[in-house]
Amino acid sequence: MQSFLYKALGTVLGACKRVLHVQEKLLQHLEEANAEEPCEAQGIISLLSHAAESNFQTVLATLTMFVSRLYKGRNARISRSKKMELDSTRAHATRSALMLAHGSLALRASKDSCSPTWRETSWATS
Repeated sequence: MQSFLYKALGTVLGACKRVLHVQEKLLQHLEEANAEEPCEAQGIISLLSHAAESNFQTVLATLTMFVSRLYKGRNARISRSKKMELDSTRAHATRSALMLAHGSLALRASKDSCSPTWRETSWATS
């Protein structure tokens, strides 16, 4: 049932023409998801993939922005408790799910729409 809901939401966001609304909803789900749960990790991948069918650049930009936030916090001078949070099992699971989502997007994209942005995404090559 949960898988269906992620696909449905992704399809609706894919049809939406309001870029800011799509970004807001995707960011909300990315931030709230618990990627340690396999069904939620797969749900986020499904959500992003279905939304990208019609809003590829928006979804890719949102995913890149979210990942950038994760890595910015990871490399910045932050408190010990925040660093522990960023190095947690949940954070690692989130990063893994996001890399899988990015791969899924790349598989669905045309070469022209994916290549320039993919090369700009430093975390994808590190």
